[in-house]
Amino acid sequence: MNFPSGFIPPARGPRPGARRPQKPGRFSWLRRPRLPRLRVGGVWQGLRTALTAHPRRAIGFAVLAIACVLLVAMNSLPVALAPVAPRLALAVSPGHPSSLLQIARDDRREMTALLHPPPADAKAAAPAGRSGAASGSSATQAGGDADADAGPDAETPEDPDAAEPATTPGADLQHLRADIRDRARAVLRSAPLTAEAYRLLGEAEETPDEVRTAMLNAFALSRREPVATFTLLIEAYERRAFADALEKADALLRNTPALNSYTSSYLTPMLSDPDARAALVDVLKQKPPWRTAFLQSLGDKVSSDDGVELFLAMKQAGSPASSAELTPYLLARLQNAKDPQGSYNVWLQLLSDEELARLLPVNNADFAADPSGTPFDWRITRGRNVNVRIVRLKDEPEARAIRTDFGVGRVRFGGVSQVVFLRPGSYMFEGQQFGTMSAKRGMVWEVRCFPKSNLLGQSSQLFGSRRGWQGFEFPFTVPPTGCQTQIIRLLHDSRSASEEYASGDIQFSKIRVNPAAADGANGESYLPAGR
Repeated sequence: MNFPSGFIPPARGPRPGARRPQKPGRFSWLRRPRLPRLRVGGVWQGLRTALTAHPRRAIGFAVLAIACVLLVAMNSLPVALAPVAPRLALAVSPGHPSSLLQIARDDRREMTALLHPPPADAKAAAPAGRSGAASGSSATQAGGDADADAGPDAETPEDPDAAEPATTPGADLQHLRADIRDRARAVLRSAPLTAEAYRLLGEAEETPDEVRTAMLNAFALSRREPVATFTLLIEAYERRAFADALEKADALLRNTPALNSYTSSYLTPMLSDPDARAALVDVLKQKPPWRTAFLQSLGDKVSSDDGVELFLAMKQAGSPASSAELTPYLLARLQNAKDPQGSYNVWLQLLSDEELARLLPVNNADFAADPSGTPFDWRITRGRNVNVRIVRLKDEPEARAIRTDFGVGRVRFGGVSQVVFLRPGSYMFEGQQFGTMSAKRGMVWEVRCFPKSNLLGQSSQLFGSRRGWQGFEFPFTVPPTGCQTQIIRLLHDSRSASEEYASGDIQFSKIRVNPAAADGANGESYLPAGR
């Protein structure tokens, strides 16, 4: 490039005094990045410039900021202070509903302590190291002063009125009731849809009508108020308004499971009253979530036939009890009440016409239907490290079998059983087995009297058959007396812990119980008498 004479081109490179850019070093990524510095002086200078240029606008923004701070302080701050310091929250925001509710709750606890004082032994067990002020306040709340526990030898004051407390428990109770009522009404004036305020008002009212009105308002606003709901349940039960009582009981059973035992104690007496039982059936027909638990609890009340009447009424109403709902009652009557005949009769009355047509002395012997779990069908008891289920046969898809799969190691077979009613006589128990069970002791089918457990007959130890289905049988005899009820059981014939080790699987199918040839020749049925 040609330059004019006398022209000196600028030198290439950084200007004099400029910092040269640093080349990225080997560990440059380890250096902390420089944070920008907050220049407070620049911010303050900007504010001064804004105030000088636009004084009215700056004052307006300042007033708006102060208003926002006050708004937050009067609304959000009381909400945060209400649970821990409700009176301070009221000082910040008078009439705040949450603060008033918290103070009313504290007053309610004091009122409950006055209505239900702790027993004398609980007072004696109080810690001895509490402060004198706490002791004095406790004595005052109990209706005495700090010298009440000084004993008969304590010095008696000259003024007889000095030994009496300033206030009596009755006066404290009335004062607390009035405070709770005032605060609950103040809450309702600012938040009229607060169910808890109505409930607190109902607890502080003195006349039954006022209590009922307040509790009804609380229940109408929220069914999750257990105190209001339980109060209305008791009131409806006492005036024999069973439909109303069931509505309140339904709300409690749905929303407050911790009170289920108390709530059910009001439903159980309704079984003996025809009108109340009809109302209960109408509720159970809707299949509420607590229906199964309630029906299963009837097993504890088998001393009367009230449970049977309820089950029959449910069947007539088109909503019969399921096997899971009925089984606890049948088992309680069978085992606890030692009444197998009565339990069997209840079960027969609750069967449908189709089930009665399929009724046999040994029900579901071919495992064609899934076991219902009732004691008069196959009942599979859960074990440990073992799986029992009903399966279809590979070579006969229409036939089914009961299969037991054993895990690795020690197993605990729960058992398969069925209670039957066979007439006195001789019988032959037959079946088929298949599988690859490996154990010291095999599986055994047996027939015993129930509940006396006298052994009537037993099969040999069965380990399955690897080559195909193999039959087995054994005879047994039902005596003419003392054995009206029998039980058929499948069990693992282990006698000690070392014999509980098993592996593999075993299946049983085509179980039959037929009269022996001598007993069946006359053509008599082997059904139980009267069935």
